[in-house]
Amino acid sequence: MNVESQQASLSSLWWWMKRAIAVRKNHRAFSRGTFAFLHPDNRKVLAFVRSYEGEHILVVVNLSRFVQSVRIPLSGFQGMTPVEIFGRSAFPVIDTEPYFLSLGPHGFYWFALTPAAAPAPSSGQRPQLTLGWSALVGDRREVLASLLPAYLQRQRWFGGKARDIQRLHVAEVLPCAEAAALVLVQVEYTEGLPENYWLPLSAVAHPGENPMAEWSGPPTLYLVEGLQTEAWTGFPLAAIAKNQVVQGREGWLQGQRHTPADLATELGSAPLQAEQSNSSLVYGDRYLFKLYRKAEEGFNPEIEIGNFLTAQTEHEPSPPFAKVLGDLSYRRKGQERSPLGCC
Repeated sequence: MNVESQQASLSSLWWWMKRAIAVRKNHRAFSRGTFAFLHPDNRKVLAFVRSYEGEHILVVVNLSRFVQSVRIPLSGFQGMTPVEIFGRSAFPVIDTEPYFLSLGPHGFYWFALTPAAAPAPSSGQRPQLTLGWSALVGDRREVLASLLPAYLQRQRWFGGKARDIQRLHVAEVLPCAEAAALVLVQVEYTEGLPENYWLPLSAVAHPGENPMAEWSGPPTLYLVEGLQTEAWTGFPLAAIAKNQVVQGREGWLQGQRHTPADLATELGSAPLQAEQSNSSLVYGDRYLFKLYRKAEEGFNPEIEIGNFLTAQTEHEPSPPFAKVLGDLSYRRKGQERSPLGCC
């Protein structure tokens, strides 16, 4: 089999395998989930469900060389919608009756079992939270994930406004301070490739504008964007100044200072309002920190060019703020680093 000719045809085995590997990487339940066999009425059809952190994958395989029909007991997932993973096609909603499917010779399905969308809160009504901050960003991250799609759609920096969100997964939580964290959110769409975004979060007593949710209390607390709070905004500059390492569940954040001079971490901070694809903080009249909202691995031209201007030239960079004093990056074991922001 010639690889070059396989790469030239999008319907080839090479491209099919490449897509299959990408799908498995995007759905962590395939490699980490629990494994539960189902008992369909046709013994020539294998069916099982893998579940991990609120994600459920239904796999149905025809082991026969002939067309088969099957009824699968799925009452435990009543009300959920099977979405075929490769084509993103939604199948009928699961009810109390065994689920009917037909499969071609040696055919198979991979379904993401997607819960029905929660009704949108009425005007002025906020989602109510009963579990604590530690649980929200820890073992119950699926609750946090359910709050975020509507919030993301309202943000100027979110690039998926024109696409339908199929599923949102909180892939990482990096603690920054008490009741403040940096969250990596993986957004899967009904069509196209998923995207990853960084979202700072804080729990505060005074919500400011547009809180995401409210704790029932007492005391009454609000879940808000971290750039609105002092608990979070002091973190980026301090992490860079101290070369701080913050350990998450899947990887770690690394602050790296590029200048031998000490940074004035006691300066007050304020977010810039005129942002598009990224978000920025101003520290006094001395520093500007840019947070890259969309998480992407590999080379970042802004950081690398700024480092060159800072280290390789004898004159002061022009304009002066082109001088890069440090950066934050995220890394998983065995993967390239993902630039998170620079100062």
